[in-house]
Amino acid sequence: MIRRPPRSTLFPYTTLFRSKKINLNKKFYLLLIPILISIIVFLFPHSWQDSLVLKFSNLNLWSWFTYIFVHESLKHLIFNMGAYLVSITFAYFLLEKEHRGFFVWIILTSLFVIPLFIFIITILARNFGWFTSQLTNHRGFSGIVASSIGIFSYVLSRKIQRKIS
Repeated sequence: MIRRPPRSTLFPYTTLFRSKKINLNKKFYLLLIPILISIIVFLFPHSWQDSLVLKFSNLNLWSWFTYIFVHESLKHLIFNMGAYLVSITFAYFLLEKEHRGFFVWIILTSLFVIPLFIFIITILARNFGWFTSQLTNHRGFSGIVASSIGIFSYVLSRKIQRKIS
């Protein structure tokens, strides 16, 4: 009788995304706070939302952070929050348990660092005349989504690299 090797050696990538137990802990729920804040801000009256937008004509101290939670339309909100949720969820569960706390710290830190970085770049670009006069304000979660997709890509590549070697 011919013995067949275990399935995982025939198809090594089939076990790549398999998880023995899904355990949602408090750290994962922290990652959902930006989604909740964005939904709440979306339900604000438009006059309140306008005060949170990063306006190039009237820069203020709080708008460097609040503009990421303001969205132009429901479609804008859904696409940003969906991409963020998918990327952080996959990245979170691909990580080993001992690295998940650091991952949550990285994502939450990016919520403060990336908007501040974009704010500074915006001011510099505006002062050098790189923006046209039609660009009047900035809103949305796209920078955070891009960073979460980048972090997911890094986590996925590390997972594949560890499985191969």
